[in-house]
Amino acid sequence: MADQGCPQRRQVELRHARDSLRTELRYWRAEATQVTLEKHQTQIERVADMIEAALKQLNDEPAAGETERILDLYHVWDFFRAKLALRYVEPITGFLDAADELAWAMYRPAVLATAHAGAVLREPPLVFLDRGTVPFASARGSSYRDLLPRDVRTSAGAAAASQLPFPVIGVPWYLSGHLPGALLVAHEVGHHVEDDCALTAALEARLAAADLADGRPAVWQPWLGEVFADVVASVTGGVAYPTMLFDALANAPTGGAGREHYPRRGCAPTYA
Repeated sequence: MADQGCPQRRQVELRHARDSLRTELRYWRAEATQVTLEKHQTQIERVADMIEAALKQLNDEPAAGETERILDLYHVWDFFRAKLALRYVEPITGFLDAADELAWAMYRPAVLATAHAGAVLREPPLVFLDRGTVPFASARGSSYRDLLPRDVRTSAGAAAASQLPFPVIGVPWYLSGHLPGALLVAHEVGHHVEDDCALTAALEARLAAADLADGRPAVWQPWLGEVFADVVASVTGGVAYPTMLFDALANAPTGGAGREHYPRRGCAPTYA
């Protein structure tokens, strides 16, 4: 009986672990209908659907070999859960609320403006606080495996971390106490507008048509997305955005990667 009992108890334990994750997802779906997280409802629904689809791939009676798969799915879910849970932390709630509202106010009209081309309103970017020294954007559908604090160990985990269900924006933790820093979010939203509205080809066409000296289009090409993001942020924030950007660049490490390739002052393109 002892030889049979231990594997049976282990199977029950794994079933409880799997079902506990489903229970937690139901909890967060319910939380998304409440005031604190209602603006994140579509994001929560999207990631919960993704995790539950992965759970369905497990056996009805999980075997011992599926321990790592279940843990990987918890690990991937925690990437999103930790960021959503920060909305309940009072000292930083105000900053995240402002950043979320800014991202939504910029993203929504841009996506709606492309509806004539068949675009549909999608989940907006999720802003979160990060260890990095500068803000960054990760696009919808891109891999976020390298953003996990620890790597995944199974094919199920790798699949779940292979495609972001919605865009995200990482912001340095130190900006959480400095509201003007939220303006840097505007630049990252510009990247997501370019991606989700499929504007890259149009931007490249505008650059090709620009009245530039020989060789200059090739210089600007690698920076086209950055320039567009700065334009989007400037239209949104007015003079406050470049002012904040100057402050951020003044504190940035010198000699950063690619710094020597940035187009020099006075070389900005002029469009017909």
